[in-house]
Amino acid sequence: FEISEETRAHIEAGHPIVFVCAHIGPWQLTNLISLHCGLNISTVFAAESNPAMRDTMLQLRQSFGVNLIPTDAGVRPLLKELQQGNSIGLAMDTRLDTGELIPYFGREALTNTSAARLALRTGAVLVPIRAQRLGQAQYKVTAYDPLSIDEPELSRDEMATALSRRINEVFEGWITENPEQWICLK
Repeated sequence: FEISEETRAHIEAGHPIVFVCAHIGPWQLTNLISLHCGLNISTVFAAESNPAMRDTMLQLRQSFGVNLIPTDAGVRPLLKELQQGNSIGLAMDTRLDTGELIPYFGREALTNTSAARLALRTGAVLVPIRAQRLGQAQYKVTAYDPLSIDEPELSRDEMATALSRRINEVFEGWITENPEQWICLK
């Protein structure tokens, strides 16, 4: 685990955190930060359509020490977790049919802004986190510095868009660095 000093300070202070990752490498391993740091984290997941795989994957996900929230539960459970001082984890690189158009690799792409909106609404910090394959069954989980927008003149909607643009830029950097580890979903 590699955790930035600023993020570590938020963890130690017990601040709620919105962890955001992309479907890069073994992204599910980012959830292990819960066990590593003793955090109470709820993460959103999409159940597999194949019943045999669904049960197997559910058991694996539960072993990571996070609370699981199905994607169809909406944002209310996430909001509740943050308001109670807990943290949440979201994979944010999947296109939504109702997202906002924000640049992604030089093209306007429908982008999920819920992580930024949840962080702004609750005062939680927004932390990019990724897991990387290093080879020979070795992995590295990195929690980076929190993302923020220091433009108080912006409305909350404009701040959410600006933060979501920052998330996309972080993901672009990770994908450009290791394109073979990215699973492009939708």
